Amino acid sequence: MRFFQRHSLQEVGTQLGLTENAARMRLERALDKLRERMARRGITSTTTAMTVVLAKQTLSAAPVELAASIVTASVAGAATGGGLSTFTLIAMSQAKTIIVGVVIAAGLVTSLVLQHQENTRLRATLETLRSQAAERPRSQPAAQRSADADELERLRREHSELIGLRGEVTALRQRAAVTAKAQGAPEDVDRLKILKMAGEDTQGQALLAKSPEIAMLPANAWENAGFGTATAALQTLNWAVRNQDTNAFASTMSWDLQAKARAEALFAALPQSVQERYGSVDAVIFDWMLNRGTPTASYRVLSQTEQGQDDLTLAEQHQYVDGRVRQNAVQLHRDETGGWRQVIPPELLPKLEIVINDLAGMPPTGGR
Repeated sequence: MRFFQRHSLQEVGTQLGLTENAARMRLERALDKLRERMARRGITSTTTAMTVVLAKQTLSAAPVELAASIVTASVAGAATGGGLSTFTLIAMSQAKTIIVGVVIAAGLVTSLVLQHQENTRLRATLETLRSQAAERPRSQPAAQRSADADELERLRREHSELIGLRGEVTALRQRAAVTAKAQGAPEDVDRLKILKMAGEDTQGQALLAKSPEIAMLPANAWENAGFGTATAALQTLNWAVRNQDTNAFASTMSWDLQAKARAEALFAALPQSVQERYGSVDAVIFDWMLNRGTPTASYRVLSQTEQGQDDLTLAEQHQYVDGRVRQNAVQLHRDETGGWRQVIPPELLPKLEIVINDLAGMPPTGGR
């Protein structure tokens, strides 16, 4: 900058971020190093002489022309038997410095330009992504956002109401159990029924929301489908109950051995008159299922899980005519004839015991 670009020491210092005095000191140290390197090669000069020579050079002189002049001077000096002058050697050193400097500078500038371009591209991409992320929520229609917020609020209210209803049901059940044998509290019992129905309705809606792609099979579409498959046997069972067909119903049922033994023990403990009235625990089951239960309006099978070659479980939902919805795990077994039958499991015994006690004082109803 000082000798070839003709900058003042103040300008050199400004470009390098130095003071003028600091730039002058750097220049002097550089000249001293140059003089020492030339001395090691047998070329002696003074710092002042090098300053004068360098001050006469300009940046406009192309490196190729400078190199040509150096070669010409060198050949002429060799022809006359003279050595290289201090100026010539300095000029040669200058040519090398310029050529190497140009190459280094070109590589450095190219690298910086490419890096600058890449940084600019990355910054632009980042700004684009930020803009898209910021605009994405706003791109949703206001009506849709409002509908989603309303639906969320509705679900929260229903959940809070359900929790409150469950608490009231629990409290009223406790009060009903205490006062049932005393004077009774019909208003509490009625409210208990209302709350129970409200809770069942909420739970039923949640059950029906499962697997909406599976349609319910209405009662008017049921038929005696036989027992060749588990789902056919389940439909035959529902058809038998709806049509009060005792024979078809009996063909759809089978007992778990443990449940059968417990049920027969319960039946044997009934008064003799009740035993004579029904004849067997199977007749109690028939009377319970065919005549005294709430009719089913529709049902559907959600899934089938196999426990072995001849045993499986159906996840079944059914809706009663009063709107209540239940979901059960129906166990079925394939017997030696190849037909599938519903298994009465031990888990049903507590409810069966209540049914037997209730039916003990009621006359049996007919069926076919």
